[in-house]
Formats: sequence, C-alpha cells, structure tokens
Amino acid sequence: NNIASIYLHECKYEKAQILIEEIIEASKFVKEFDEFESLKAQNNLGLSLLYQEKYEQAQILLEKVLELEKQKFGITHIQTLTTQNNVASILKNRGKFKEAQKMYEQVLELQIQTLGFNHPDSLKTQSNYASLIKD
Repeated sequence: NNIASIYLHECKYEKAQILIEEIIEASKFVKEFDEFESLKAQNNLGLSLLYQEKYEQAQILLEKVLELEKQKFGITHIQTLTTQNNVASILKNRGKFKEAQKMYEQVLELQIQTLGFNHPDSLKTQSNYASLIKD
C-alpha cells in the first residue's frame, strides 16, 4: 500500500491502480490483513481512479468505503475524514458544486474539532474548499 501511495504521488496512476487492486484481492485471503489497511487501500484505489478522471467509478467506490469507515471507525476518525474529503473532491470534479461544498464544510468542521485548524489534513481540506468557492 505504501508503494502504491508513492506511485500516486509520482502521478503513476495506472501502476498504482494495478498494485492496489492486487493488494485488495490478496487481502481477501489473508486473515491477518487489517480491515483498516484494506479500507485505506480501497481509498487509494479511489484516488487513483480520481486522478485518472474516472470520476463515476471513484465516487461509487469511495462512497462505499466512506460508509464502511463511518460504521467501523466513526465520523471523526482521521481516515473517515480523509475519505470524505476525497469524495468531496470527486463531486467538485463532476460539477456537483453544492454537494461538494456541503461535504467540504462538514469535513472541515470535524477536522478542526478533532485535529485542529493547523493540522495538515485540515489545511488540505481548507485548500480544497477555497479552490471550490473561488471557481
């Protein structure tokens, strides 16, 4: 999953997608594979799809991951908030600006409450939100 994250940062989205899909498939057969890591891998797959502009596929996947994370970890868990931020980014890219705005506002409020205003994740959401409202 860490190597896939590096591929994402290097803009090697197809390589990342292939690797993440292999991780997710392998995780089905390994009992010790942590559920958190599995959801994180699926989130990375969603990012890979987002970066490849496969918005519909990314949204379907990440909305499913988001619901599972809310159930398993709660709405204020850092990974849940990260996924919710990613879903908002997809909505923005799909032209669903009102939905994206509402989701960014929800995420930002929870991030500031739980992580603080200057946390890197809060700052990323602030930047995404600012990008949305300036357009």
